[in-house]
Amino acid sequence: MPSLISSSYSKTLDNDPHDYAELLRQQGIVVGADIGDPIFVQFSLLEVLAGTGYVVFTEMIPADIDHAELLCTDAFNNNQDPFDIYTSVGPKVYLRTGNRFGQIFFAITPPLNGPQISGVFVEDDFQKYGISSLAYRFLASHYGAVYSDKNQTIFGARLWYAGLPKHGIVRALDTNANNAVLETFVVNQAPQQEHWDAIKLAPEQLKKVVVPVNTTQSKGHVVLEFTLHADVSTVGNDNN
Repeated sequence: MPSLISSSYSKTLDNDPHDYAELLRQQGIVVGADIGDPIFVQFSLLEVLAGTGYVVFTEMIPADIDHAELLCTDAFNNNQDPFDIYTSVGPKVYLRTGNRFGQIFFAITPPLNGPQISGVFVEDDFQKYGISSLAYRFLASHYGAVYSDKNQTIFGARLWYAGLPKHGIVRALDTNANNAVLETFVVNQAPQQEHWDAIKLAPEQLKKVVVPVNTTQSKGHVVLEFTLHADVSTVGNDNN
C-alpha cells in the first residue's frame, strides 16, 4: 500500500514528457454547475510507451460564458451526469482551448490489470471541482480498473476512502494473496481496516471518517483498486 507522506509534499504540473506520445482518447465534462461556477473540461489520455502514459486536464473556454453557464445550470438541475452535460451543452456553445491545469501520470505493471497512479496534480483554483475523481473514472472507463499510487498525501488517501466510492467500487487488495479482497469501501461508512503505512489518518483529515490504525505491520503488499459500477456509462465527447 502507498506510504503516506506529509501534506506539505507538493506534486507539480510538469511539461509533456514526450513529444511522441500517442493520443488514445479524449472526453469532455462539465463540472461546477452544482456550485454555480460551471466550467468545461477536456481529459486527454496519452500513451508514451506501452503501459505508460498520462492524462492531461485542459479547460475549454466558451465564447459566450453567460449562455454556457445557463445551459450548464439547466442541465445540472435536470440531474444530468457531468459527462452528459458536456455532450448536450458543448455543441450549443463555441469552445476554445484554455489552459492546462492538471495531470495524472501512471504505469501498468503486472500483476495489476490497469494503470497504477504515480502522480496527480490539480492547480489550486481548480481543486474545488472534484476533478481527480472524475479523471480516475475516465481512466477506469478506458482500462477497466485504476490502482493506487505508491506515495500519497492525506488528500490522496481521502480521495480513495471518501471520494471514489461515490463513482464506483473501491477495494483493498492483497497482492501477496493473489489479489484477494481485504475490504470494499462503502460511501459514507468508516472503513474497517487501515491500509497505509506511516502517518496516522486522523478523523479530521478524512472529514470525520474514522480509520483504524495499525503501525506494526507494513502494508506494502496492499493496493487499492477502483472500478466502475456496471450501470455507469461515461458518454461524452469521446474520441477513441
